[in-house]
Amino acid sequence: MTEIININKVIQVVKVTSPKIQVATIGTQGPPGTGGDVTHGALNGLENDDHPQYHNDARGDARYYTKSQVDGALALIPKTGQVTVDFGNAAGGESHLASVTVAAAWVADNSVILCNAAGVATPDHDAEDAALEGITALAANLNEGVGFDVIARAPLGSWGRFNINIIGV
Repeated sequence: MTEIININKVIQVVKVTSPKIQVATIGTQGPPGTGGDVTHGALNGLENDDHPQYHNDARGDARYYTKSQVDGALALIPKTGQVTVDFGNAAGGESHLASVTVAAAWVADNSVILCNAAGVATPDHDAEDAALEGITALAANLNEGVGFDVIARAPLGSWGRFNINIIGV
C-alpha cells in the first residue's frame, strides 16, 4: 500500500511494507517567500540577456526579413494587366496607330514595361487576328507614380479593337 503524505511542506511518498516503512523525498514546494513586496528594480541581473528563446530586436532582425528587404523583393514581382486599343472601324477612320493611357502608380522612370498583342478574341476579331495582322505595341511616356501610354501599331492597316498584354517592373 502506498500513500502520499504532506509533512512540513515537503512532498513525500511513503511505501508501507509488512515489517517496515520506506520514506522517499520527491521534492519540496519551495521557500515560503520573504513576506514583503519585491519590486523588479530590486532584482539582480535584469540587464542580462540570458533567455535566448525570447524576442529582442537583434534576434528578430536576424530571424525575420526587414521591411526594406520585403519591399525590395516585392518590387521585383512583375505587374501585369491587359488593355484594349482601338484602330477605328472598317467603314473608315482607321489608323495605323492606336494608343491608350494606363493608370499605374507602380511606374518609375526606370521601369521596364513589355507589351504584346494578346491572342484572345475581341468583339471585332478572332483570337488569331492580332498575330496574322502583325499587331505590335510598346509602352511610352512613363510618368513616375502615375502611369504610361500603350501605343499599338497595325502595319497592315487593320481596324477595330485588339487586346494588349502588359508586364512591367
